[in-house]
Amino acid sequence: MLKLDRIKSGFITRYPDRIVTIDSHTQGEPTRLLISGVGALPGNTIKAKRDYFESHYDYVRMLLTREPRGHRGIMAAVVTDPVSSKGQFGMFYMDAKRYPYLCGHATIGAIASLIETGALENSDGETLITVDTPSGPLDAHTKIRDGHVESVAIEMVPSFVFDTGCEVEIAGFGAVSVDLVCVGGFFAMVSARSIGLDLVPANNQRLISLGMA
Repeated sequence: MLKLDRIKSGFITRYPDRIVTIDSHTQGEPTRLLISGVGALPGNTIKAKRDYFESHYDYVRMLLTREPRGHRGIMAAVVTDPVSSKGQFGMFYMDAKRYPYLCGHATIGAIASLIETGALENSDGETLITVDTPSGPLDAHTKIRDGHVESVAIEMVPSFVFDTGCEVEIAGFGAVSVDLVCVGGFFAMVSARSIGLDLVPANNQRLISLGMA
């Protein structure tokens, strides 16, 4: 006979080295938050902790973000100890291909998950939470009512233009002029007009090809 009350204890006993995650979404954008299963990560910065994880646990990234457990649209994040004097916790980000320096929706999802589970302060009212990220400390303002999250607003790290008019040779497009900007991580901005493409649904695949080149 099935003993439902033994499922949780049986799972914990049988799989002591389990990986535990919390799945959430931020207005439909998915986040998979790794909260246990890899132990403490050494390093005095979040980047150092991320680099250690990449060297020793990259298979975990692939397990969490790739088929059959993940998908190309999911962002995973790892909770760590804080590294700054005002940080409540640290986190870094990973997807099916790489380790981004910052992800806004994953930060919001992680904070909401940690508040809802009681890992972070969940007293009613407004609270300031500082998260240490690979891009530096990031402040988040939360509103809580009846012990549940109503909203999370984040103050993004400073953004800046790193360089303009850089020429890149891209297969299928030729020489393309790009502006390099940093908004937590580096991105190449391209004028659609300069490559003769209108931003319309009919050009979706062509634009995706350019973005993924």
